[in-house]
Formats: sequence, structure tokens, C-alpha cells
Amino acid sequence: MASKIILAAAFTLVGPLFAGTWAMAQEGLVWQTNREAAQEYDAGVEALHDFWYEEARERFAAAAIADPNFPLAAWGNAMTHFYVWGMSQSRTDRMIEALVTLGTTREERLSKARSDRERRYLRAIEELIADDDEAVRRRKFSVAMGQLATAYPQDIEASAFYAFSLLGAVQSLRRDPLIREEAVRVAERVLEMDSTHHGGLHYMIHVLDSPSNARRALPYANLYDSLEPSAPHAIHMPAHIFMQLGMWEDVVRVNRAGFDRSHELAVANGTALDGRDYHALGWVPYAYLQMGRTEEAWELVAEMDSLARATDSGNFRWWNGIWTATYAIETGVVLDSLPVSGYNSRTEFLGTGINALRQGDLTRAAAMLDKIEAAEASSIESLGSGTTASLRWTVTRLSLQGLLEAARGDTTLALATLTRAVEADEAIGPPNETPDPIKPPSELLGEMQLAAGRSDEASETFARALTARPGRRAALVGAIRAAELAGDEWLAAKYREGLQRPR
Repeated sequence: MASKIILAAAFTLVGPLFAGTWAMAQEGLVWQTNREAAQEYDAGVEALHDFWYEEARERFAAAAIADPNFPLAAWGNAMTHFYVWGMSQSRTDRMIEALVTLGTTREERLSKARSDRERRYLRAIEELIADDDEAVRRRKFSVAMGQLATAYPQDIEASAFYAFSLLGAVQSLRRDPLIREEAVRVAERVLEMDSTHHGGLHYMIHVLDSPSNARRALPYANLYDSLEPSAPHAIHMPAHIFMQLGMWEDVVRVNRAGFDRSHELAVANGTALDGRDYHALGWVPYAYLQMGRTEEAWELVAEMDSLARATDSGNFRWWNGIWTATYAIETGVVLDSLPVSGYNSRTEFLGTGINALRQGDLTRAAAMLDKIEAAEASSIESLGSGTTASLRWTVTRLSLQGLLEAARGDTTLALATLTRAVEADEAIGPPNETPDPIKPPSELLGEMQLAAGRSDEASETFARALTARPGRRAALVGAIRAAELAGDEWLAAKYREGLQRPR
């Protein structure tokens, strides 16, 4: 992926001549900078494509030191603060701080460009800090990157960043097949130029990260995995596709490796250990539970519980609440109590409510439902009712509400409520990571249909659940039971294969 760096024996400029100029060439496209700055910039771009933001910032800062007049060093630094799925004001402020090194006004910053191509890069990022609605800014950035990629079709990075921009051009590109296919087309173009380009592979995985596209994405996930990237997030990333396909052993492998790499970096940099990649490590106990390896899952859960109790880390409390609730929900084990993180966590609240119902403590379960309702209302007020976060709170509320209604003896009402939970869950779009909340409502509905003697309906519900989240153990167990009750031994045997197949 790295740009070719060649010595320019002579280079004519409009303006000052930079002695010792090197040209950074990509299929005949050049911009001026010295070799050291070019090398640092290239390394920063690759780290940026891997979402390794700390490393990218260091590299772009080094590029700026090597060549203070290279404007794309500031561009790259600003891009390390851009979150394609939604920007907070603090992230926007940090982007502005990075770009102010080029000038305090848009016009001054654009004047630092030494070519049309550099100017287009700078114009694109200006859209992200403009005085517009945040979603509008992301869309305008995507349009500008598309125009840049069209104007310079052999600029591999322009195409890669255009594909990246499409990930956030709408709330969820998986809902819009036209945008998804445009992103696929652009990522394919990148990979035609460089089959191992980190951005092309990374963004292709994100674009195709859904149950219906997972088989299509698997070659890209395997190739990204085989490159053995250095960034913790990049090491973890193929797990998105492995999980979609129920490849649980591979989910464990890459997430352990990603976490171990984050630990190495934390030790080397002297940073807090609670900043390690617990997002990746959290997929490991989840995968163990899907394989029925409950003891190995519990070892990790217990270790996190010890860390949370021994420190005052909010991160450890957060993950402890989620991991313990996940274990309790997935295994059916009734715990005396679940840890309280102090944060609004859908999985923690749902897990605590389910654990209370298993204990027969309807009062405690109702109290958790109150907490979920309050968090849902807060999310709707701040983000809107149709956002992914708000819909997930709605799913959580309806899930626990349905279970509580059943516990109070109203099965008919409970089934109707859980049906609404399934509809809300499906409105979010195809899942692309561990379930949130951890217990899909389709499984709750199927289990309640089984308990009510409605095995035919349960069979359809579990089939639907497994289409959305292949390989989940609870759904397979429910599907087997429903098939057995319906007298369909052939179907039951097929589902048993899913439980027994090496993962």
C-alpha cells in the first residue's frame, strides 16, 4: 500500500522552491515533500485505515516536523479525530485544533495547498468542521471525497477514504443497498490497485458485515487476518465476519490476539491497563458460551470481576456488568446478585432483571424495568426516537416488560409485547457484533412460545433468530426442541449438527 517515493531531480513550482524535494508518486501522481515526511505520512495513513489513531497521530506529527509546509500532515492529524458513525462536539473541536496549524480561516488553510489534489483533500475535511448539522457534514464530506476519487482515479488513498466516508454517509449503510454497493465498488477498486490495502480490506468488512453478506465478506476477512496487522482493532476486525458465520474458534483466536497486542502497547507506552482492548476481549467469553465452554467463559468473567473490585476503574466496572450479565443470561445460572456498574448498560439492566425473575423477585425486575424506561426516554430526548441507540433501549424495555408480564401470569400480553420487541430489533437493521442487549428478543419470544405449547410458531421464530444471528447456542437449542415437539426429526437433526459442528 505504501506510496512509491522517488527522487525528483528537478521540480518547477509556482512559489518557493523546496530544496531536496522528493516526490511521492502513486501511478504518476505526485505531491511535494521530503522523504522522511513522506514515509511518516504513509505510515500514518495505514494506521488511520486500521483505526489505530494514537499511532497515526504520532506519524502525522512526525511528518509535520519533517516538512512543516506539507498540509496533508495536518489533514491526517485531524482525520484521527473523525468518527464516521457520529461526531461529538469534542471530536469536532479536536479536528479544528489540528487544522488551525494551517490557518485560522478556511481560506487561509486552503491557500496552503500546493496542488489541486491537496486542495481537494483540504476542501473535503473542511466540510466536517463547517457550521452544519452533523449528519449533513458527514454527507458533504463523502460527496467531496467521491469527487476527489473521480478526479484522481489512480489516487488509491482518495478511493480508500471515499469508501470509508460511505460508512457514515447515512445512519446505517446496511439499510441502503445502493450505498452499500457503491462502497463495495469503491473498495474493490482499491483492492484492484493493491490487493493487501488495509483500508480496502477493513472497509469491505464493515460494508459487508451482515448475515446475508458474510459469505461474500469472508475472503476479505481471511486476507486481512493473514496480513497480521499491528493495530489491535485491525487484528480484531475479521471477527465481525467470523461471528456472522458462527466460526467461534476464529472469533476467540483473533480477539485474544487483538487484546494481547493492546496489552503489549499499554505496557510499552506506560498507559493504564484498563485502557486495553476489552471490547475485543469481551467477544471471547461470548464465543466460549456459544460453544458450550462455560468454564472457560467463567474464568474470564471472574477475572474481570476481580479487576473491578480491586480498582476504581469505570472501564472495569462497565465490562464487569456486561460480562457477568452475559454469562448469567446465556447459561441460565441464577446468581445471588449481578454487579452494578453505575452506568446505563442495556445488557446489565436486562441481565439483572432476568436474574431477578429467575429468583422470583418481581419487585427487583420491575425496578430494573423502570431504569430501562428512564434510559430510553433520555436517549430519545437527546438522540431522537429513530436512532439505533434509542431503538436498542426500546428493544430492551419491551424484552423485560414481556418477561415481567409472563411472570405476572398474562402470557397472551407477554407474547404480544415480545413480538413488538422483535419488530423493533429488526428495525435496527442486520446485527454486526455481539447482540445488544445480549439476549435477542426473537429467542425470548421463541422460548415463551415453546412454554405456551405453540411449537409450530416457535419453530418459525427460532429459524428467524438463526437467520439474523447464525450459530447462537440458545437459538439452536430452542430450534431443536421446537422441531422435536413438532415431530420433525429431520429438522431437529440438522439443528443438532449446528451444535455439534466444530467451530
